[in-house]
Amino acid sequence: MKAYIAIAQALLDAGITEMFGLMGDANMLYAASYKEAGGVFVDALHEGASVSMADGYARVTGTVGVASVTHGPGITNALTAFTEAVRARTPLVLLCGDTPSRIPEHGQAFDLAAVATAAGAEYVRSTRAQFVLRDLRRAIRRTARTRRPILLNVPVDYLLEDVELTPTPRPIVEERLPLSDLESDAVDGALGLLVSADRPLVLAGRGVALAGAEESVVTLAGLLGAPLATTLLGRGLFAGHPHNVGLFGGLGTPVGERAIAAADCILVLGASLSRHTTEAGALLEGKTVIYCDADAANLARTDEATVAIQADVKGFVDLLIEALEAADARRPTSAVTEIAGEIEAFRPLAGLADQEQPGVVDMRSAVRALNEILPRDRYVVTDCGRFQRPVFRHLEVLEPLTFTHAVHFGSIGLGLATGIGASVADTSRTTVVIAGDGGAMQSLLELHTAVQRGLPLIIAVLNDSSYGAEYEKLGDYGQDPTHALYTWPDLAVLAEALGATGRTVRALADFEAVAGDIEAGRTPLLVDIVCDATADIKAY
Repeated sequence: MKAYIAIAQALLDAGITEMFGLMGDANMLYAASYKEAGGVFVDALHEGASVSMADGYARVTGTVGVASVTHGPGITNALTAFTEAVRARTPLVLLCGDTPSRIPEHGQAFDLAAVATAAGAEYVRSTRAQFVLRDLRRAIRRTARTRRPILLNVPVDYLLEDVELTPTPRPIVEERLPLSDLESDAVDGALGLLVSADRPLVLAGRGVALAGAEESVVTLAGLLGAPLATTLLGRGLFAGHPHNVGLFGGLGTPVGERAIAAADCILVLGASLSRHTTEAGALLEGKTVIYCDADAANLARTDEATVAIQADVKGFVDLLIEALEAADARRPTSAVTEIAGEIEAFRPLAGLADQEQPGVVDMRSAVRALNEILPRDRYVVTDCGRFQRPVFRHLEVLEPLTFTHAVHFGSIGLGLATGIGASVADTSRTTVVIAGDGGAMQSLLELHTAVQRGLPLIIAVLNDSSYGAEYEKLGDYGQDPTHALYTWPDLAVLAEALGATGRTVRALADFEAVAGDIEAGRTPLLVDIVCDATADIKAY
């Protein structure tokens, strides 16, 4: 069969039942064949959005996301979103292709290898038509294993050549490092440091959820008499637990800040220990750090660990529990009992109502109002911007694997498409996208894609008529922050024009109408929440 038909079938054989993209000369033949063979091809309006959709899809499903764009401007348009996926370590394959060799001065010729290098992705170029299917299957398996996105170059020259398709259905399974090679002295060393610590604290990241280790970590913390904290991507772990002090880092609560400051030993489990989590290492300074993760790349990114162990997180934690119980080494609970009292007594946003202004809503109050009316069973995806602070603090996430953000590259405007990909992955739940007005304006036309597919998507725009981070930073530099103010069109009207439901909020009472829209299932729904750029939203 022709190579383009075989590519479509090979994708389906590999379990890729949804693909995201924008068709052009480099990919339209196999994209059309993929549709005809029963695959779901989600047509984006912009190539970058298609990559963000594949990124969001992969994050929600835990499987490989696949996007396809054309050469030249197609691939350059995709670069920002592709870089986000690389830095998020999303298993993703981006299919593209060189321009026809018979036209050496083709107007869309571009160096695909250079794009992959710039993004930090792996690059594979099929060198012959008969290698295309092999390279495609290898790319899917490899990105699932390494979590490093791959740009696969299938030159247009090969698409019309005849190839032989040998179906090889193969499930794409992410490998987890077993404990078989874990030396007992590594466990003994970690155990000794934990038992000798006066005030240990357990920091859990998304790897705990991926390993199914939450219950084991709670048991271990109880034996250690240690409070629990999470990374941003671990939000939702230990929800409602009386010893959960919340986020570890600059976004933490005052209770969490005190617990971290008092701790002399931090047990880090399944986290990347980014500079945001550790405040560039400052929060770990002078403390013993025991760090366990299944991902060697995470362990290699920090030098703050006293002991670093590459292992399956659940297996490691269970070994520690077994050793503590065998030695009957349960620690006193006075420290965590004290912390539990502080957590119970803590009242976020106390007195905030006194700061409300007519015609605008404080972002923190808005997020707390959203938290009450949004479906509890939801995915949450955030864009990038100043608004993140109240969202990360006040919008609850009940399960860490239902939360993600498009912030790894620091670009605004990627959140909506990422949320669309997440919603395509699972339409049984509502997907909630939180964005600022600048990011929303950059991406709002992609709402058309959500409308066309009838997705259960809610977009909440925290609209302070500014590029908020720049507004804040200009003021910090002593410059006039009003240079960052913008006048936008009516976002709710734009949403309605695109076929969605639009709603504007200028007072907390307006959320009652939003709740009615949600209850009635009027999605996709865009909620334009009018906020004040001058408000100081740094306080918890």
